[in-house]
Amino acid sequence: MELIINNVKLAGDLMDADFMEKFETAMIKMRDTAQQKRGENFPTAAANYRAQCEVVNVCFDEIFGAGPAARLFGGKMNVVEHLQAVEKVSEW
Repeated sequence: MELIINNVKLAGDLMDADFMEKFETAMIKMRDTAQQKRGENFPTAAANYRAQCEVVNVCFDEIFGAGPAARLFGGKMNVVEHLQAVEKVSEW
């Protein structure tokens, strides 16, 4: 099955137990890490955005292997783009 986000094709088989385990584990870790970061005091809004984006980057790389986050976001730390990508992968 393919998923296209920001013109990048990502492949995964949600009916495959091994892939699903990796997917679920990464999504749960992302949720838990994001919850933990909510309690942190960031010195700036930019630092907060960067932290949120890093959590998403790790999640995508854990699901799809090394590199998708760089291809998806081109090194940008735009929190809206990252959250939209999470929404799209969640609906997948």
